[in-house]
Amino acid sequence: MKKILIASLVSLFAAAGAHAAAATDGSVTMSTDPAKAAAVEREAQTLKAQSAKVGDPSGASASKKATKHTRHHKHHASHKAVAKTPSVG
Repeated sequence: MKKILIASLVSLFAAAGAHAAAATDGSVTMSTDPAKAAAVEREAQTLKAQSAKVGDPSGASASKKATKHTRHHKHHASHKAVAKTPSVG
């Protein structure tokens, strides 16, 4: 019984290691190459300029969301205050 358990654990860890090695192919990598960093920054600025040129509506909706979010918290806080007051009677 012990041998079967050890063998299955070893095969499980081997499969997990193989999966982890295969998963790193498309993930985020770190580079200290200044040329790569500059290329990424240029691409980010290009995307930012394109979204500004199109008229990105996320700026207006973000402020509206913040307002709704703040209202929700104020409303929730008022309910908490009502719930904490002891009832007289």
